[in-house]
Amino acid sequence: MKRVISGIVGLAVLFSVTLSPPIVLQIGVALVAVIGLLEMYRALNLTKKSVLPVLGLYFAGLTMACMENILPMDWNGTYILFFIGFLFSCMVCVLKYGTVHFTDVVLTFMISVMLPLFFSAIPYVRSFSDGHFLIYYIFACAWAPDTLAYFFGKFFGKKKLCPVLSPKKTVAGSIGGVLGGVLGGAILYAVLYFAFGYSDFSLPMALGFGFFAGVISQFGDLTFSSVKRDFGIKDYGTIMPGHGGVMDRFDSIVFVAPCFVVFLWLM
Repeated sequence: MKRVISGIVGLAVLFSVTLSPPIVLQIGVALVAVIGLLEMYRALNLTKKSVLPVLGLYFAGLTMACMENILPMDWNGTYILFFIGFLFSCMVCVLKYGTVHFTDVVLTFMISVMLPLFFSAIPYVRSFSDGHFLIYYIFACAWAPDTLAYFFGKFFGKKKLCPVLSPKKTVAGSIGGVLGGVLGGAILYAVLYFAFGYSDFSLPMALGFGFFAGVISQFGDLTFSSVKRDFGIKDYGTIMPGHGGVMDRFDSIVFVAPCFVVFLWLM
């Protein structure tokens, strides 16, 4: 019941934010990215690594500012700011060696740039013509695979997909996930077409991206599952009762959102 209630509340918030002015969506995505980063710092055992989490948020802020064209400077100035932050991170590594290692610096830098960069694909899609319609393809084609994969795995799953990494995932569930992506794209297309008359994103495009997202979303899920297994944690957080943390719910979005941007560019 907690999972259902949490899901309904989450969807209500999602619709409210995506239908709001772009600045509200940008703030909402930034907030999700920051919470996700804090969960990742905890999962990767970086929270007690001196000032690395603070430097990580610095990198994240720079990345989000660059993506939203907030910084009043050209690329040269931004490059210098990134370099200064990384240089300071390396100084911390040297001065705190034994407590902080270079791998910690690399992990902090990579995850702090990667997550905001990929999450920023959401408001970027919103900036397209009719982006308030397009943005829902990201969520529909990323989350529908989870649902169908669960049912296919429960009723037809026998052969394990990758038992070392995720013992419960099956080949049948994976096939269901791909079908879920296609079904999510088809249902959203039908809703947008018949309810709002929106047809600029054609049915073949919706089905094609749904298929692609059905595959990619599973890699996102498994990638972040590998982190949890490596570091011995069950969930990234508890902010969403029944679902876990932000990264438990948005692991597939991190992969699907930038792929949708590439898909739009190619189309």
